[in-house]
Amino acid sequence: MQVQEIKSIKIIYNQDQLATDRESVFWLNLYEVPMVERSKLQEDHLNLAMNTQMKIFFRPKSLKEMSIDQRSKNLLFDIITQKNQQQLSIENHSALHITMLNIKLKSAEGVFPVDNTNQEMLAPFEKISINLKQFNMSNIQPNEIEYTLIDDQGVKNTYTQKII
Repeated sequence: MQVQEIKSIKIIYNQDQLATDRESVFWLNLYEVPMVERSKLQEDHLNLAMNTQMKIFFRPKSLKEMSIDQRSKNLLFDIITQKNQQQLSIENHSALHITMLNIKLKSAEGVFPVDNTNQEMLAPFEKISINLKQFNMSNIQPNEIEYTLIDDQGVKNTYTQKII
């Protein structure tokens, strides 16, 4: 590619069989490496390469539309003990992927942020567990959870829900 040149990407369905009862997700990775003229290689310069990642969702026509509020109602939260470790269990009971940020446990003792940076997106019908080892759970009795979901337009929506 030449400087200031623009290219387009065409995504073509290859007719592979995809799930019809749930959404599918694909990742598109774009690497942008700037061109450097050979004559300038001897000079001091800063060259930055970019990696842009995009999620592409395929939603079958057979799935009914769900608002972000409806998706939040399809999440189930619980505090469980597994291998002597307290964990936050999150179940996605919907057929859609859910991106979740800023999880906080709320109790009479205060508000406690949960680190879910490695598990931000829940797949359809997936159940995950997030280790709560950073908290002394014997001193905390969380009764609510606050979290943020990102909708199809990228808008952040914050919810509070009881922990079962």
